[in-house]
Amino acid sequence: RKKGLNLLVTREPGGTKIGEDIRKLLLSTKVRYKQMSSLSEMFLYMAARTHLVEQVILPALKKGRSVLCDRWIDSTIAYQGYAGGISIELIRVIGKGATHGLVTDLSLF
Repeated sequence: RKKGLNLLVTREPGGTKIGEDIRKLLLSTKVRYKQMSSLSEMFLYMAARTHLVEQVILPALKKGRSVLCDRWIDSTIAYQGYAGGISIELIRVIGKGATHGLVTDLSLF
Protein backbone atom coordinates (compact mmCIF):
# COMPACT_ATOMS: atom_id res chain seq x y z
CA ARG A 1 0.00 0.00 0.00
CA LYS A 2 2.86 2.36 0.76
CA LYS A 3 4.12 1.71 -2.78
CA GLY A 4 0.74 2.71 -4.23
CA LEU A 5 -0.76 -0.73 -4.80
CA ASN A 6 -4.53 -0.93 -4.71
CA LEU A 7 -4.30 -3.96 -2.44
CA LEU A 8 -7.02 -6.30 -1.22
CA VAL A 9 -6.03 -8.56 1.70
CA THR A 10 -8.09 -11.68 2.33
CA ARG A 11 -7.76 -15.19 3.71
CA GLU A 12 -9.00 -18.66 3.13
CA PRO A 13 -10.95 -20.29 4.21
CA GLY A 14 -12.67 -17.05 4.94
CA GLY A 15 -12.97 -13.72 3.23
CA THR A 16 -16.73 -14.16 2.80
CA LYS A 17 -19.56 -15.10 5.16
CA ILE A 18 -19.75 -18.60 3.67
CA GLY A 19 -15.96 -18.95 3.85
CA GLU A 20 -15.91 -17.88 7.49
CA ASP A 21 -18.64 -20.40 8.31
CA ILE A 22 -16.64 -23.15 6.59
CA ARG A 23 -13.56 -22.00 8.51
CA LYS A 24 -15.41 -22.36 11.83
CA LEU A 25 -16.51 -25.85 10.85
CA LEU A 26 -13.00 -26.89 9.85
CA LEU A 27 -11.45 -25.49 13.01
CA SER A 28 -14.00 -27.15 15.27
CA THR A 29 -12.05 -29.69 17.28
CA LYS A 30 -15.04 -32.02 17.56
CA VAL A 31 -15.40 -32.25 13.79
CA ARG A 32 -11.76 -31.95 12.83
CA TYR A 33 -10.30 -34.64 15.03
CA LYS A 34 -13.10 -37.17 15.36
CA GLN A 35 -15.35 -37.21 12.33
CA MET A 36 -13.86 -35.60 9.24
CA SER A 37 -11.60 -37.31 6.73
CA SER A 38 -8.86 -35.51 4.82
CA LEU A 39 -10.93 -35.86 1.64
CA SER A 40 -13.91 -34.15 3.28
CA GLU A 41 -11.64 -31.37 4.54
CA MET A 42 -10.21 -30.92 1.05
CA PHE A 43 -13.67 -30.50 -0.48
CA LEU A 44 -14.65 -27.95 2.18
CA TYR A 45 -11.48 -25.95 1.58
CA MET A 46 -12.16 -26.04 -2.16
CA ALA A 47 -15.76 -24.91 -1.66
CA ALA A 48 -14.62 -21.95 0.43
CA ARG A 49 -11.90 -21.19 -2.14
CA THR A 50 -14.38 -21.23 -5.03
CA HIS A 51 -16.71 -18.83 -3.26
CA LEU A 52 -13.82 -16.49 -2.38
CA VAL A 53 -12.54 -16.50 -5.96
CA GLU A 54 -15.99 -15.84 -7.46
CA GLN A 55 -17.17 -13.26 -4.95
CA VAL A 56 -13.99 -11.43 -3.95
CA ILE A 57 -10.79 -12.20 -5.84
CA LEU A 58 -11.93 -12.17 -9.48
CA PRO A 59 -14.01 -8.98 -9.06
CA ALA A 60 -11.01 -7.28 -7.42
CA LEU A 61 -8.64 -8.39 -10.18
CA LYS A 62 -11.09 -7.15 -12.83
CA LYS A 63 -10.92 -3.73 -11.15
CA GLY A 64 -7.13 -3.78 -11.39
CA ARG A 65 -6.50 -4.47 -7.72
CA SER A 66 -3.70 -6.62 -6.37
CA VAL A 67 -4.78 -9.43 -4.06
CA LEU A 68 -2.85 -10.81 -1.11
CA CYS A 69 -4.43 -14.03 0.15
CA ASP A 70 -3.39 -15.88 3.29
CA ARG A 71 -3.35 -19.52 2.09
CA TRP A 72 -4.03 -21.07 -1.29
CA ILE A 73 -3.85 -24.46 -2.99
CA ASP A 74 -0.31 -25.01 -1.69
CA SER A 75 -1.77 -25.28 1.81
CA THR A 76 -4.24 -27.93 0.68
CA ILE A 77 -1.45 -29.85 -1.01
CA ALA A 78 0.61 -29.74 2.19
CA TYR A 79 -2.11 -30.56 4.73
CA GLN A 80 -4.67 -32.72 2.95
CA GLY A 81 -2.21 -34.03 0.37
CA TYR A 82 1.13 -34.86 1.95
CA ALA A 83 -0.11 -34.98 5.55
CA GLY A 84 -3.58 -36.36 4.85
CA GLY A 85 -2.78 -38.84 2.09
CA ILE A 86 -4.96 -37.32 -0.66
CA SER A 87 -3.55 -37.56 -4.18
CA ILE A 88 -1.62 -34.40 -5.05
CA GLU A 89 -2.80 -34.70 -8.64
CA LEU A 90 -6.43 -34.90 -7.49
CA ILE A 91 -5.96 -31.75 -5.40
CA ARG A 92 -4.39 -29.93 -8.37
CA VAL A 93 -7.21 -30.94 -10.75
CA ILE A 94 -9.98 -30.01 -8.32
CA GLY A 95 -8.10 -26.85 -7.37
CA LYS A 96 -7.90 -25.75 -10.99
CA GLY A 97 -11.65 -26.09 -11.31
CA ALA A 98 -12.33 -24.50 -7.93
CA THR A 99 -10.28 -21.41 -8.82
CA HIS A 100 -11.52 -21.11 -12.41
CA GLY A 101 -7.88 -21.71 -13.41
CA LEU A 102 -6.60 -18.74 -11.42
CA VAL A 103 -2.99 -19.16 -10.34
CA THR A 104 -0.82 -17.04 -8.10
CA ASP A 105 1.91 -14.77 -9.38
CA LEU A 106 3.88 -15.37 -6.20
CA SER A 107 3.64 -17.80 -3.30
CA LEU A 108 5.50 -17.31 -0.04
CA PHE A 109 6.08 -20.17 2.35
